Amino acid sequence: MSFVYPQFLFGLLALGIPIIIHLFNFRRAKKIYFSSNQFLLNIKKATSTKLKLKHYLILLSRLLFIFFLVITFAQPFIPAKEKNIQSNRAIIYLDNSYSMSNYVAEDMTALEAAISYIHHITDIYPQNTQFLLLTNDFAPFSNTPKSKNEITELITEIQYTGTSRTVDEIFRRMNGYDFNEKAADIYWLSDFQVSTAGDLSRFTGDTTYNTFLIPLIFRNTLNVYVDSLFLSNPFLIQSEKNELNVVLRNDGDEPVEDLLIKLFINEIQSANGSISINPYSTTPIIFDLNTQLGKFNYGSISFEDFPVTFDNDFYFTLTLSDRVSIIELKETDSITVVQKVYGNQQLFNFRTYNSDNIDYNDILKADLIVLNELHDLEPAIRNVLLNFLEQKGDLFLIPSADLKLSAFTPLGGQLALIPDSLRTLQALDHIDLANPFFSDIFEDNENLFNMPSAKAVLNVSGTNGNIMKWRDGRNFLSFMQSKNRLYISACPFDQDYTDFQSYAIFVPIMYRLAMLSKKTFNSLYYTLDESIIKISADSIYNESIIKLKSRDKEIVPQARLAGNELILDIPRFELAPSHYDLEVGDIHRGILAFNPGKSESQLEQYTFENLTELCNENSYVKLFNTEGFDIFDKEIKEKYLGIPLWRITLIIALIFLLVEILLIRFL
Repeated sequence: MSFVYPQFLFGLLALGIPIIIHLFNFRRAKKIYFSSNQFLLNIKKATSTKLKLKHYLILLSRLLFIFFLVITFAQPFIPAKEKNIQSNRAIIYLDNSYSMSNYVAEDMTALEAAISYIHHITDIYPQNTQFLLLTNDFAPFSNTPKSKNEITELITEIQYTGTSRTVDEIFRRMNGYDFNEKAADIYWLSDFQVSTAGDLSRFTGDTTYNTFLIPLIFRNTLNVYVDSLFLSNPFLIQSEKNELNVVLRNDGDEPVEDLLIKLFINEIQSANGSISINPYSTTPIIFDLNTQLGKFNYGSISFEDFPVTFDNDFYFTLTLSDRVSIIELKETDSITVVQKVYGNQQLFNFRTYNSDNIDYNDILKADLIVLNELHDLEPAIRNVLLNFLEQKGDLFLIPSADLKLSAFTPLGGQLALIPDSLRTLQALDHIDLANPFFSDIFEDNENLFNMPSAKAVLNVSGTNGNIMKWRDGRNFLSFMQSKNRLYISACPFDQDYTDFQSYAIFVPIMYRLAMLSKKTFNSLYYTLDESIIKISADSIYNESIIKLKSRDKEIVPQARLAGNELILDIPRFELAPSHYDLEVGDIHRGILAFNPGKSESQLEQYTFENLTELCNENSYVKLFNTEGFDIFDKEIKEKYLGIPLWRITLIIALIFLLVEILLIRFL
């Protein structure tokens, strides 16, 4: 046992005062007058013995009262077990991701508990200690050391962020600090999610630091969240039927029954439904989009799932698709079947050009270019088409019966295009309704269509996707996809070579081909851990000021143009889950929706046993028990502050004072 103020032990000299007083009182003679001396002699002897015992007990209680009172002022304590705390520097990493909003106690979140722990950590260091506070958003305040008082103020301002960091990312950031000397003590306060922490072996790879792990253990890891969300038809048209598919996941070991799901469009509830989800599984729910939509629409999915609530609202956008811009290049002035099928001006912005009179500026604005029975390609137009296929959109090659193969081969890259000299009429095979190309085109799953016939002009091989085939397995309509798609038909769409254009399946297939070529304005939603976003950028200029606006925040991201794409560098630590209006100059150009990443919603943690095993592998890594706040408080004091005993000695002193009072009063 040691003392904080050992100089107070000189107060033990006061123990002599009650002894002197008692000895003085014992020597004083007292005269007692009685009429019968013989009778009182025995009483005197008995009374004297009783008084001496009382005096000795009072003396003892007074001595013990003074002794323990002096010891209390000296503040005794049991010395700390650990002696390796550095006296002037420490780094504190505080995980402030959204998962830290889960509860570790009945009325305390993980982040609130971590902030309380930081108060205890700073208490074990001298006042002149320098601290570095590091959070997931790598905020500017983490770049310079702070005093104990500054750290106390900073942690009151910590907010949740959608950014998750792996162990390796945090260590790389710490290694960039200039502390004159390397910091010896690191306090790591985190929920240690399996999905976001990364490889924990990084803790044992550096013996420069003393690392203290402080895990925040959740009371409950059950959670329901939106796993994915998509449209049945990605081409959203006002007058066309469409469906919103929402897939929810139950990430717990208990089933979820009758969970109410609400769909909001432009802040008005437009539909609802309930689903049940088995443990560790997903369940879809489908909503019909019958609401009259504007050009840009705010959408959200909402449900109630306690105690984890940060992912109970899922934001998305619905943007009506612009007309698909299609250009046909042909060699005849007659109306073609392509012109007829894409003549719906509500859906398509269709232009047709003769091959010797092409508007090159118009070509660069197209989504799909149809090369309809061209015999030859000039090198200039071929280079334009190659650049278009690489940078902008899709090509559809419908060969002529006498095409010059060498002129078209460069478009296909490594495709094998071989002329077919037989040109025999053969029936096409039934279409494969499981092919993603045909998803949601036809109402039923039974392939009952009558199939057309065709004569091959080309034998096409080397493609990485097919749409229709002959019964002998040769490709009739196929595509090669890298960034964009090159569609190739094996014969002209001419009655002499095929009756495909006369069958019911022709229009749906041509429509789907066109719709897939349309590059939508943006995804339905983005996650907060995405730092780069690409969107279409027609008529946007480099000098335009680009802003992201929510109800309570305005952000000016870094932006650059690359061809017809606008690339936004998103400052993700500044974003919160919400809708953001995209403004270019003073023009509203769309809506972006941001949500936490799915990994944040996966609450499985590394167990206390996992972390204990990790610490056993390296003596520089130590683990605090945070299964209860009182346990942590006791442990940190025992390890680094020692166990104070002054409260115990004060209580004992008061007990002996009470004993003295009782002896005087009742004995």
